[in-house]
Amino acid sequence: MSVLRLALGLLALVTAMLTGSCSGQKRAEVAILNPLLEELAALRGMPATAPLGPNQHYRVTGEITFHMPDQDIKLPSELWLAGPERMRFQLGQSPKFNIFSLYDPDHCWLKAEQREVVDYDATELLTETALRWEVLRFPWGWDEQLLLIRAAADSEPVGLALKLMRPTPLGELTIELDDVGLPKYAALGESAVNLSEWNRLKEQSTLIPLQWLWQHQAGKRTETIVEFGEAALFHDRAFRPVTAGGTPVGQLQSALEDERTIGDEFGMLGKSFRFLEEESASAQVADLPAGEWWQAGEQRFFILRHPDPEVTAKWPSSESVSKQWLRWSTYSKVSMEDGIASLRSVMSQTGYRATGQCWALIVADDGRARRSIFLMPVEKDE
Repeated sequence: MSVLRLALGLLALVTAMLTGSCSGQKRAEVAILNPLLEELAALRGMPATAPLGPNQHYRVTGEITFHMPDQDIKLPSELWLAGPERMRFQLGQSPKFNIFSLYDPDHCWLKAEQREVVDYDATELLTETALRWEVLRFPWGWDEQLLLIRAAADSEPVGLALKLMRPTPLGELTIELDDVGLPKYAALGESAVNLSEWNRLKEQSTLIPLQWLWQHQAGKRTETIVEFGEAALFHDRAFRPVTAGGTPVGQLQSALEDERTIGDEFGMLGKSFRFLEEESASAQVADLPAGEWWQAGEQRFFILRHPDPEVTAKWPSSESVSKQWLRWSTYSKVSMEDGIASLRSVMSQTGYRATGQCWALIVADDGRARRSIFLMPVEKDE
């Protein structure tokens, strides 16, 4: 297939994705057929697109075997996985166990048996966590690569033994598929894993690899999955040791200003907000202090980032009553209505009940990747 022919084919695909007319009209998105993506998802018993909502975490229990030069050492293991950069891994049983907690690239800890929690180098855990996330969610996230392969094939049958690659903040990610179309190998940075024994556990419909053979500069180990829970939901605090004290993670400002964390954030936020109501904020919109527009129901509010006395003296403001919020922050492209509905749908999993309307950050529709943030006022469920 010539380069020109491939380019024209891809151009036609991109053109079909968006339709529009004269200025002022909203562009309508047209669903793009991606047969290869749909085929690979069907093989695993998954929908072709990831579901909305924060309850997309995993809880995995099993056994880990360290392959030493003179013997194998086996330990029970339990993994909590809440994103490409968020993981908690327990090895061994109480009181002799190690717990690795990864919150983001700058916050990682180790608690070894009865010792104090210490900071831990996140380098290896970051690449392994990203690989776990990618394998368990495959083929989600590979839309563009699979569409390109399908277009390049020029309608000829596409074999499923593919080698897929894409850039990530941690380097190039590689996933190789077997003849059936299931991942058999994945690599990122200096971490690599061989995957085998794909199967379903209990009444689950999703195929998962029960054997994970990890290869790293530190050695080899095999993880065997015994129990697998999907659609789990963990709070941010589950990935922070209790003794971490005032570690500045999981706050509202981190979601607004900090793009280091690429995954979702979900957890409690204890805070009241200084805000301007729309009528007063709109009067002099060009001179507004630092802050963002939010919406609760039909009303819009401008939350001040820095409500110091000098600012509040110039801008008469109100303070939110509720100080407990359930906070979901995501880079997923989600409408305000769907985001609020998704957050409400998981309330029964949180241990809290809603006490008012959800506050949603008004996100600019400018084509850039931006976080959507939803704040639900809550109280502890009785």
